[in-house]
Amino acid sequence: MIDKRAFTRFSEDWEFKYRSPELHGFEDKPNFRRILNISGGGLCFISTEHLPKGTLLPFELKSTISPPPIIGVVSVVWGKKGDEAFEQGAKFVWVNWKDTDPQIAIADYVNTRH
Repeated sequence: MIDKRAFTRFSEDWEFKYRSPELHGFEDKPNFRRILNISGGGLCFISTEHLPKGTLLPFELKSTISPPPIIGVVSVVWGKKGDEAFEQGAKFVWVNWKDTDPQIAIADYVNTRH
C-alpha cells in the first residue's frame, strides 16, 4: 500500500500542553501530554478524553531541538480508543513561533531525517 500522506511523520516524545475551551471553557487547566509523532502538517498525541473531530485546541509544544516553545492551534481530525486512553490526530491550523529559532530548528531537523 502506498502512503498518501503529504508529510513524513517522525516519532518524538515532546511535551504537548493544550486546552480545550470548546469542551471546558477558557478556565480549564491545561492538559499535559506527550506527542507520539509530528510532521509538517500536524501531530499525534494521547488524551485521557475523547476529543471530537473538529475540536480546536490551543497548544504549547516543548521540543528537544529548540528551547523556546512553539505555540499555536490544532484541529482534531481523528481519534482512536486505546486500552486506557485515546490516540488523537490533529492538524496545525495556526502556529506562532515565539521567535524564528524553533521554526528553523524543526525545519532543519525534518530535512536531516529524510
